[in-house]
This record gives sequence, C-alpha cells and structure tokens, in this order.
Amino acid sequence: MDKISDVPVIQATLNFVPEMLHSGGYSFQSAYNGAAQLVGLPECKLLSEHKGATGSDWVAQQIGSGVSVACQFWLLERGLKGGTVAPSFGRKLAISGAAGALYGGVFTPVDPADHRPAWLARTENAAILGTSLPLMGLAGRGFQGLGRSLEASAMTGYSRTLINPVGKFLSTEIGSGIASGVPGGLWYTTGRSLAECRIPTFNETTNNLVNFSIVGGLLGARPMR
Repeated sequence: MDKISDVPVIQATLNFVPEMLHSGGYSFQSAYNGAAQLVGLPECKLLSEHKGATGSDWVAQQIGSGVSVACQFWLLERGLKGGTVAPSFGRKLAISGAAGALYGGVFTPVDPADHRPAWLARTENAAILGTSLPLMGLAGRGFQGLGRSLEASAMTGYSRTLINPVGKFLSTEIGSGIASGVPGGLWYTTGRSLAECRIPTFNETTNNLVNFSIVGGLLGARPMR
C-alpha cells in the first residue's frame, strides 16, 4: 500500500461519504424540480440519480436520502406550525399530514414517462404522503406505549435480558420513530402501487421501509415544539 487511501477502511469511507452526499443532494434537487415543474421553471439537472446500487453504496444512498427528506419535512412542519407554543398531539398529526401533502403535491416531480394528467399524479402523491406521516405519528405513539409495557413486564430472568432493551428502545422518541417507518413505508409503497395499478417490487418495498425508518427516527429525535 503506497497511499493511505489504499487502506480498505479509508477507501470504503472515501466511497461511502460522497455517495451519501450525492444522494442527499439529489433529494433536494428533486424537491426543487417538483416545484419548478409546477410553475414552469427550468429543472435542475446538476446531479443524476444513481440506480442499482448494492452493498455500502446502497446504505449510503438510503442514509443520504433519508436525512435529506427528514430535513425537508422538518422545514415544512416548522413553516406550517408557526408560533412558539408546543402543539397538541392532534395538531402535530394535522401538521405532519399537511407537510406530507405539500411535499407530495408540490415538491415531488411528476415522471415524464407517466402519461396520466400531471394534476392527477400530484393529487395522488399528496394523498399518499399526506396520510403516511400521520400514520407514522400514530404508530410511533403506539410503539412508545408498547415499549413502556415491555419495560414494566420484563422483571426477571431471560425476559429482562431480552425484552427490556427492546422496551427501552421503543419507549424513546428515536426508537419509536424508527419503528413507525415500517407501517409508514408499507402504506406509502402500497398506495403508490395501487395508484399506478402495479405490484411493488421487493427492492422498492425495502428501499421505502429503510428510508421511512430513517426519516421517522430523525423526526423523532426532534419533538415538534
């Protein structure tokens, strides 16, 4: 090895970080293009989508995309919430639903290959994402309750060793947020496949589950105040 970059760990890191940043940047670019399509502005094509990634590149893409989408949702939620008073749980669900609908209807670009009217595709996107986020909020609350119950019931022996850590994980905002990505991702995948009259692929389902779990965990890390 003549250079430090030839060290396997260093080489993997040098490949991982750029792929993660590229995926995050592409997500922001996609959001801009969605709005640009709507108002007739030129689209940005600075970054291209990397398809068919495997291994560490796939992980990097999921992290980059998940962090980027979570930031976008957070900005939309902050803009919709307004004020400084912490909203009630019901209002949090309404705000997250509005943010999801806005993201799906405005900031999600319409595929040029989609021969349906653009307004129909945007309405479907708004409906699917506008229900996915509140569902994640409700699921997260349920997972937190489950986590507390598991903590309380795991008192002795193997049950305490195995169940208590799971309960502690689910009872946190981050843990319940990650878990909420499973129903959220399944709901989103099912909604998109039904709207397009097709069966979702395994890769599509896996990508959405991982992506929604990352988004849920990051949004859970910042309770809306």
